[in-house]
Parts: sequence; C-alpha cells; structure tokens
Amino acid sequence: MPAGATIQARLALSKVEGPAVRSKTPYVEIKGVLKFLSSLYPNRAFALVRENLQNSIDARAKNVWITLRPSERTATFVDDGSGISVARMNEREYFALMWSTKRGKDLIGSKGIGRLTNIAAAETVIVESHDGRHRALFNWYSTGRFSRRRATAWALDRQGLSLTLQGVHPVVVADLPSKVEDVATDVFDEWLRRGISVWFNGVQVKPKEYLGQRRTFPLKSGGELHLYWNRTGQPPRDQGIGLKCRGVRVGETTRFGIESEEWRNVAGILHLDHLSLTANRDAFEDTPEFRNARDQAVKKIRAFLASYEGGRRYRMNEMAEQYTKAAREAARNLGIDLALFGPPGDQRGTEALPEGSEGDGIAERGDWSEEPERSRFEETAERRRGSRIPLDSEKLSTRR
Repeated sequence: MPAGATIQARLALSKVEGPAVRSKTPYVEIKGVLKFLSSLYPNRAFALVRENLQNSIDARAKNVWITLRPSERTATFVDDGSGISVARMNEREYFALMWSTKRGKDLIGSKGIGRLTNIAAAETVIVESHDGRHRALFNWYSTGRFSRRRATAWALDRQGLSLTLQGVHPVVVADLPSKVEDVATDVFDEWLRRGISVWFNGVQVKPKEYLGQRRTFPLKSGGELHLYWNRTGQPPRDQGIGLKCRGVRVGETTRFGIESEEWRNVAGILHLDHLSLTANRDAFEDTPEFRNARDQAVKKIRAFLASYEGGRRYRMNEMAEQYTKAAREAARNLGIDLALFGPPGDQRGTEALPEGSEGDGIAERGDWSEEPERSRFEETAERRRGSRIPLDSEKLSTRR
C-alpha cells in the first residue's frame, strides 16, 4: 500500500475512534466496603480481636495487651512488634483500602483488609506507631479519612503499634470480653503455646490444652494430622477435628460426616499450612490439593476410630464375662442351683429355649382345668428340705 494511502487510512480511523478519553479513578464508598467486610465474619467483636491478634503475631510481637473500658466505650490494642514504618503511614499504604507487606509462607494474613475492622467497629481510631527509629500519631475515622495529630503524650515507649478505639459500637463492647478469650484460646492456641502472651485488662489468657495422648499422622499430600484420645472423654466443643493454617484455626470443628460413638473421646487438629485460605480466612480454598489432603486425613481418622471402637467392644465383652463369673460365684455361695441360670453361652431370647417351647410365657386365660406347673425353683427348694414331690392324685385329694 502506498505511503499516502496509509496516512489517509489512519486519519479515517482516528475520526471514527474520536478523541482520547482521560482515565479516571473510580469512586469507592468506604462505608459499603466496611459493611461488606463485617458480613464476612460471624461477629464484629470476633473479627476485631482476630484481625488485630493476627497482625500483631505477623509483626513478631511477643505480647499483646487488650483493654476495654465499657463505660467510656473505648478499647485499646497494643503490641511490642515491629510497628509500621512511619514513611508508610499514608493514603497509598497503611490508610489505603487494601495494603499488605506480608510476603512469606510463615505469615498468617496477606489480604491487606484486616486492619479495616478497627474503623468498622468504632467512630475514631488513634493509631500510634513506633518503628524503632521514628514515631507518629494519627486519627483514623470511620469514613476512611485520616489526619496526623500532634502528640501531647505517647502511649508507646518502645517499638510496636498502639490502636485506641473511641466510640466503640455497643454490640462490640458487650461481646468483646468473651471474644478475646474465645479467639485467643480457640483460634490462636498454637501461638500461645509457642510463647505469645495475650493480656486482657491485665490478666493473661492461658493456652488451651487438649486431653489425652497425641498421635501424629503425616499426610503424603502435605500437612499433618494430630489426634488425641482420652478415656474419660473430651469437652463437647473439642469432639471432632479442627482445621488450622499456620497455627490459626480455620472454620468450625468438623467430623467429616463420620458417625462413631468414639468421637466423645477424640479431639484432633488437621494442619494444612501449605494451602491457601478464602478472603475472610474462615475456610480453605476448594482446590484439588485441599480435597486430596482432606481425603487422606479422613481415611486415617476412620482407621483411628475403628481401632478404638474394637478395643471398646473387647473391654465391654470382658466386663460382661467378669460380671457373669461373679454372679455364678455368688449363686454358689448362696446355695442356689446353677441350673436356674440355664446353660452357659452367648444365647439369649428364644435361642436359649428348648426346641418346641417358643412362646411368650403367659398362660391363656379361661383354661383353669389344669394346675399350673410348679417352678423349678420351688421343686429344688422342696428337695433341699428333704420332702418328696406329691403325685398328681395327691394334689387332687389335697385340693378337695
């Protein structure tokens, strides 16, 4: 095609396309985002405690202090972790809608939205960060806006992060005390055993302890299954299998549809640190890797339950045999004829009756022509007294 024709073709195309449109940033309604974020969790207080504990653990904190003043509707979360770099406390990073510095398989969170639970639970959040070299103080509002404030007094005298929630919603104030212990002991119990300390209003939260001896089963697809069996039983909330990712519980305790009476004695943990989680970190993503690991764990759980069910049946049969021996020994000592107990064996019901004697043992009404048969017990007792059993003719004369 000649050069002139090419130029004309381009000019015609530009006329069709029209003038270039300048790109614009879409408007984001922060309240709608916070409402959606709250819907991902079963409870606002649960979400607040979980996300703040998670962020503190990822920041390598060794202590997390949580306080609540219900009358003032204020709550504080303070840790001794690495803090947030003051240079990153801006609208494009810390105060942005989504932002995360978490990169690594040993970290819990990575979605960059967890910290928003603070402004979803309160009217204002005072954020103080000490990164080891610099410190800064900000006001963060429920609208998403923020402003730097002049410090009159610092809450942190060391490296870490402090969040002071003001105007906490009444529902969160009411639920927070119970959720702190629930989340710390049920969701982060593995981290508490590793040395992380969580304090609520000055009292340390103790880690959860599972009952019984632990057995460990590595999975070929990755992950590890821990099962605990306790003869006297497990607490109702622990009867089943808890799923965990990097030491944090994921979802509710499950039994994978397995029916067994032995669950009352069994508690377990399925560790799947190599798999990814959904946005609210309350479930594993439904991938082939997750289904493969789950199926392998189910096979091991079934075998584990079956082994203890067999042992329980053996113990019950052994106890039944001991009771039978004790009953026979007591009968001998009392002089009771052992024939009254019938032949030894495992027969029961009509199986133990002589052939041709099936029935319910109740005499038919209206037929009183014959004398009811004397029981074997009466005959045996009479023999022991040395008296003979009267004949049928003697029975009739005696009755007349």
